[in-house]
Amino acid sequence: MATEQGVSRLRDGRFENVPLGEGETNLGVVYSLYSDREGNTWLGFQSNGLGRLRTRQLLTISASNGLPNDSTRSVFQDSQGNIWFVNNQHVGVIDFSKTSGQSPFSLIYFPELTAQTLRGFKYIVPYNPENIFAGSDNGVFHLNYSQYLKSDTRLKVLLSAVKAIAEKDSLIFGGYYLDGDKIGSVQDPKQIINLPNHWNSFHFEYSSTLYAQKSNVEFSYQLIGFDKGWSGWSGKTEKDYTNLPYGTYTFSVKARNNLGTTSEPVNYTFVVAPAWYQTVLAYLVYLLIIAALIRLIVKWQQKRFALQQKKNEEEQQRLSYLHSLELDRTEKEIIALQKEKLEGELQFKTKELATVTMHLVKRGGIVLGIKEELIPLIKKLNIPDPATEFRSVFRMFNDIEKNDDEWNQFAIYFDQVHNNFISILKTKFPGLSSTDLKLCAYLRLNLSSKEIAQLLNISLKGVEISRYRIRKKLALSPEINLYDFLIEVTRTT
Repeated sequence: MATEQGVSRLRDGRFENVPLGEGETNLGVVYSLYSDREGNTWLGFQSNGLGRLRTRQLLTISASNGLPNDSTRSVFQDSQGNIWFVNNQHVGVIDFSKTSGQSPFSLIYFPELTAQTLRGFKYIVPYNPENIFAGSDNGVFHLNYSQYLKSDTRLKVLLSAVKAIAEKDSLIFGGYYLDGDKIGSVQDPKQIINLPNHWNSFHFEYSSTLYAQKSNVEFSYQLIGFDKGWSGWSGKTEKDYTNLPYGTYTFSVKARNNLGTTSEPVNYTFVVAPAWYQTVLAYLVYLLIIAALIRLIVKWQQKRFALQQKKNEEEQQRLSYLHSLELDRTEKEIIALQKEKLEGELQFKTKELATVTMHLVKRGGIVLGIKEELIPLIKKLNIPDPATEFRSVFRMFNDIEKNDDEWNQFAIYFDQVHNNFISILKTKFPGLSSTDLKLCAYLRLNLSSKEIAQLLNISLKGVEISRYRIRKKLALSPEINLYDFLIEVTRTT
């Protein structure tokens, strides 16, 4: 029994729901229920089309499979095993004797009976293929299905007009193909029109040759080069395309009648030219511009790099110059400090030398004075053998005069202050004796003959004799000053 909850059956005095196939949930209201001769159960759903239940396997046919609507009121079977149904006021048949594409059956509708059946109850009696009866508000309709199939004429589609749309519409195809001076059946490749880019919107009009069955014909179209596939079947006889990009297009349209017969498609090819900025020449210009821009950018980068490199070099030179200035300043400071240190050391050594010299001079003067005072005193005492009596005293004076420690200390200071004066004289004039070197050193100090006599513990005449002996050893002529010679001979070394 068909119910609002699906299908129910009576068992043991109680109604229970019948599952519609394995794993199927409730598919909604069932309007009609019919069992055919093969044991199949046909179901007419309120919102799921038409269903066939066979050994708990449910096959549904809905609007997506070709039904006009998903609401099916009545289901019947004829003597040939075909299933007749009423779907949304449309009378149709599932004809298993005719295949349609990959489907093992064909869905055929009868536009002449659309909305003619009873509104409240849809009833069809398929007595045999020649006698199909359908109830209506005004009586009964009789359909000879076999004769209806034989009345099928060859279906052909016509492309009646193609218009290009811009500021004004322009008819570019009037429904006839030209083959030279004659009318052809297909488009001649030489007749393919090439339109400017601003003519990129089109209007297509088409129809079929079955004018008497206009309501039974549906169309499907495709714009090759733009559409991805064929459109759905529709009774519309025109199609518009707007703002097509440039390219080659082929508009193809085909027709189908209510018996499932499909016509051969009719094609029309046209070309939308690219805009001036989309041409090959334009792209070449773009390429040249891009290449020029790249070249300019590269040159700019190179120039920028060279400028930056120059700045870096200048900065490096500046830093190097500052570094050299800093080094010079540091070096000068070091030299100044060293000079100051040397001057300090020289000043100290000069003071030490002066101190030693004054000490030697005073000591020599004292010793000489003591000897000069002691000799007359010894003579006044009338000592018979003064040399023997005062031998130890005179030996002490001689030891004081011959003490080399003070001279060695004096020589060290003197050489440090006067650039190795004594060492240079020793090297250049090895014939000079120790006394000669002492005299030369005292002369270099610019001491007077008296001071020299005191230091050497000799008389003034002895000093003059010693000077003469040195001039002879140095092979100096009388016009050469000994002091100047000593200064010069130690400076040039």
